[in-house]
Amino acid sequence: MVQGKNRRPKGKFIQTRQSMQAAETVASWTGREFDPEAVSAIADNYHEKMFASILASLDLSAESIEFISGSYRMTTTFAAMGETSHQIVFDETFDFWTWGLTHYACIATFEELSEKEWPLLIESLGDMLLLYSSAELQESVREGFWFYMQKYKRCMEFSHTLSKAILGYILCHEIAHCQLGHLDQPASMAIEFEADLLASQHFIKLIEADSSDRDTTFYIHPAQQAAPLMSMELLSLHETWLSLKGVSVSDNKFHPVASDRKSNIEAQILPFLNEDSAHFYQGFLNGVRDIKEMMVQNSLNSI
Repeated sequence: MVQGKNRRPKGKFIQTRQSMQAAETVASWTGREFDPEAVSAIADNYHEKMFASILASLDLSAESIEFISGSYRMTTTFAAMGETSHQIVFDETFDFWTWGLTHYACIATFEELSEKEWPLLIESLGDMLLLYSSAELQESVREGFWFYMQKYKRCMEFSHTLSKAILGYILCHEIAHCQLGHLDQPASMAIEFEADLLASQHFIKLIEADSSDRDTTFYIHPAQQAAPLMSMELLSLHETWLSLKGVSVSDNKFHPVASDRKSNIEAQILPFLNEDSAHFYQGFLNGVRDIKEMMVQNSLNSI
């Protein structure tokens, strides 16, 4: 996304005793040791380190693009022109939103849900989708999401690392806008397609570099190499939900629909998938399909 004039964050999310306790609980689910001091240190500038890691892997100068991370109640990330450099502004709520959608999609992919469980999942997913346009709901949505973190623990580690890979691709997309000179151009579908293509090339370079590991702030699991395509599937979920709410996504003249964006990058991403990532991608497609079908069914039942 391109913004002509940047909006600086109003603040930062800070760790609390409750959030640290939640982090320790999650660590216990995944069998990892929990170091409060280390977690506290990482939390202070996690997204900045993630962005710096991506720039380093792409051999780009940190001075060429300024990264601004914080909370300003807009669930988004965008590129903008600063006073002296390009800027990428990242709302931390966008991280939570992306992880939430990814986790719900992973539940649909890995778990066999009963007829009673599906409507509840779709309702909670709807709350998460609403967060995109109503970021002030984050606290209440987070409370509902905690239930699905606890109930489907085994999906946690995979959904979390996948959401980070998806965020990595999205940041590559914003970097591409800066590199391609799009900040000086009017918004259009053409520049979004161009940014997606260059972002895909960047993402492949991140995979080929193989310079990240589980101890860094940015790591692409070998089974998650289809993350750019999966990001489009999450966008398509959002579009389906909007259409069921009576909002036409095809009326947007500046942003292509998710299916067109995915078709635009498939030829670059698919040949680089290993067997595990191709298998998981197919399962993810099935999970997203099932969610869409249940969305429609629930919508019909509510009439």
